[in-house]
Amino acid sequence: MQRNNPWISAAVEKLRNNPFVINTVLVVVLIALEKLVEVEFVCACDPKWNKMNVSLFFVSPTIVFFVLSLSIQRPRSCKAICSSCYPAISWIILLFLDGRYFACAKTDWSGTYTLMNGAGRQRWCNNSTLGVDSMLKTQEWYSISQLIGLGIAGVVTVLYGIIEFCFKKQCEKLQTCCCPGFIKSCCNDEEHPSPTNDALIPDTTNV
Repeated sequence: MQRNNPWISAAVEKLRNNPFVINTVLVVVLIALEKLVEVEFVCACDPKWNKMNVSLFFVSPTIVFFVLSLSIQRPRSCKAICSSCYPAISWIILLFLDGRYFACAKTDWSGTYTLMNGAGRQRWCNNSTLGVDSMLKTQEWYSISQLIGLGIAGVVTVLYGIIEFCFKKQCEKLQTCCCPGFIKSCCNDEEHPSPTNDALIPDTTNV
């Protein structure tokens, strides 16, 4: 049997130990997936099902990409858990920035899911008996959704900067009042990694 190429194995192992590369690849996949879902998504336009339909789009991929990111990364420390949240949060941000999911969840009337006249790619549950007010309300929900997405992105960026700063300071054994206590345990995980199976095998070379 042909043995694996050591260069390929080393490259794969290096990628597994680099959360930034892993998360960047996953975010690119998320963007492509969101564009695909954007084409396929159809709001139920039924007040009984709108929220449940949209919730599945938010929750299911979020869990899948969190677990996928965590399963790829090595070692599985608490820092890896924090890092695995970024692809999941990125998916939520993308859905809010799109706007149609939030607008669909907020819609409390029945109708036909169609494009708005003169509103680009925005869609709404068209109900001729409700008039223009329902369309204007849907456009307002699009704007609110995009503001929520931008707000989440801003908060996550600030938190990421603070956490990275705290990791650096705490791991350098500097006293900082802004760092939460769990960061010290994360640093301990990196400085004292759990033993591997190789480390448990006794050395028999000198026997």
